[in-house]
Amino acid sequence: MLKAISQNNRLPLTALNHLRMRWVALVDAVSVYQQRHARYSETYRELAALSDRDLADIGIPRSNIAKLAKEEAMKAGVK
Repeated sequence: MLKAISQNNRLPLTALNHLRMRWVALVDAVSVYQQRHARYSETYRELAALSDRDLADIGIPRSNIAKLAKEEAMKAGVK
């Protein structure tokens, strides 16, 4: 399909390469978002399941669970 378009000169080959690169970047961004969301959800769920006593033992106030889960999630997808 891409070959046919470039042969008909509807879009120059450089424009096709640009579109291809943007598509790849979009797919990569979605993949990183999914990885981060999964890690956030897992971390939040695990910390929220702990009792207040368990959280106190490891030095985490319950109010910091979302912040810690977000920090952990930002580590996902980093190459």
